Amino acid sequence: MTSILIPAAFLVFLLAWMLFRTLRIQRMPDQVEPAPKAPIDGGQVARHLSQAVQFKTISKLEMSDSEHSPFLDLHAWITQTFPMITEKLTRTVINDHSLLYKWEGSDSHQKPVLFNAHMDVVPVDEATRKEWKSEPFGGEIRDGFVWGRGALDMKGIMIGLLESVEGLLKEG
Repeated sequence: MTSILIPAAFLVFLLAWMLFRTLRIQRMPDQVEPAPKAPIDGGQVARHLSQAVQFKTISKLEMSDSEHSPFLDLHAWITQTFPMITEKLTRTVINDHSLLYKWEGSDSHQKPVLFNAHMDVVPVDEATRKEWKSEPFGGEIRDGFVWGRGALDMKGIMIGLLESVEGLLKEG
């Protein structure tokens, strides 16, 4: 008898919990007008992503085993490529390789927001090298895509964020 009561009690509890959660769902918000699309130069974004991919910012388990100059070269490229960010935001270099940009808002009572990406990639597994259709750090633009290490991963997100902030700063 007990072997039936415990699962039955659990089932009743689960159903009650689901009913409680369902009843707490609020109505769908009214439809809102979508924000206008920002003007984006897709060719420029692709070129910038291509250039970023070409930096061999390979990180290894021990950063002391990593080549540091590509990270510093990428930092210099960001400074040159995104002049409004360089001029208007506060940049902090963390552990010689990571960058943190702070964009001070106009209302200090608002909560901060963090957008993040990373500029490093893992090493290419030489056993899979023959399977690559493009050079890992070639940054080739082909068939409407940028090909290379980090293009789909965080370098793509990094460039998207930098392009967005640069564009917003240009708009004022």
